[in-house]
Amino acid sequence: MGYHFDMKTTIEINDELLASAKALAASRKLPFRRVLEDALVLFLRQQGKAPDGDIKLRKHVFRGNGLRKELRDAEWQVIRELAYEGRGGKDRKG
Repeated sequence: MGYHFDMKTTIEINDELLASAKALAASRKLPFRRVLEDALVLFLRQQGKAPDGDIKLRKHVFRGNGLRKELRDAEWQVIRELAYEGRGGKDRKG
């Protein structure tokens, strides 16, 4: 049995395309990640490059109470900098 690891990455995407994809995800009550992965799989299949067999997505569940209170209304940039602090991200203090 092999191991499956998800990769986190950052991509630049057209603002209008992103907004349309997020709106579609919301209207279908799907996570944005699912819409993005489904679109990528469809494209790869059309190109004859999709992996063999079905692609199975794992459900990710996290315990806790969500974001800290002081971050609930924070801009994504602030949250991202804190998440990557000490891991190659920008230091918020400098």
